Amino acid sequence: MILTPTNLTLPIALLTVCVALIVGLAGGCATAQDGAAASADGKPTAKPFMFNEAKLPEGFPAPGPVGEIIVKHYPAYRAAFVASGEGHKGMNGMFRPLFNHIKKNDIAMTAPVRMSYAEASTDGDDTKGPASMAFYYRSTGLGKVGEDDGVRVEDRPAVTVVSIGVRGDYSDKRFHAALSKLEAWLDEHKAEYHRAGDALYLGYNSPFVPGFLKFSEVQLPIEAIGANKGGAATTPADATTSKEASR
Repeated sequence: MILTPTNLTLPIALLTVCVALIVGLAGGCATAQDGAAASADGKPTAKPFMFNEAKLPEGFPAPGPVGEIIVKHYPAYRAAFVASGEGHKGMNGMFRPLFNHIKKNDIAMTAPVRMSYAEASTDGDDTKGPASMAFYYRSTGLGKVGEDDGVRVEDRPAVTVVSIGVRGDYSDKRFHAALSKLEAWLDEHKAEYHRAGDALYLGYNSPFVPGFLKFSEVQLPIEAIGANKGGAATTPADATTSKEASR
């Protein structure tokens, strides 16, 4: 058969998937040294299958399981932020100045990419997309805080989040579906935690990974109430409720 531009589409698509799988299986799968996510009794949680295209920032917990809700604790970090608007609308519009910033300043790319949805909730119409995007620095000792051609570099304090792992292409629809599960969990655990910030969408993969294989996490910053404060990255006390909420 003679290959033409018309019938080349399928072979190229298959080749793309095969190359991505080979790269991932050869050295891109999640590994233990990428951080720890532990259950309440100290045992590691199951890590999702994913392509590790970049390192986690220092001290960050490992990605959590797909479809399960866990509580995670992050250390203080440094990141470069771009707000939506002023010529930086949408994921692509915000990604470009951030990429130019780390390239110009010789800052290594890390994963995940952080997107913040201001006032996001499953109640009402939330179709505006992310309000900001950020690239995490590998450590707080890299670079310096301040403004840089529309990019704002900031140091942020440690934070606790309730998090759920998500499989599939990055979209507002997938984000809000996961967010609804976190809000339901938080309502069930309102005696233990309260919401403490905007919803986050963490993307771990580049456009080179096929959509159905991409991994992300949707998170809500939370604060513990009373005696529930402190601890390492944990699964919530009633793991059964967490799994039910993820269905």
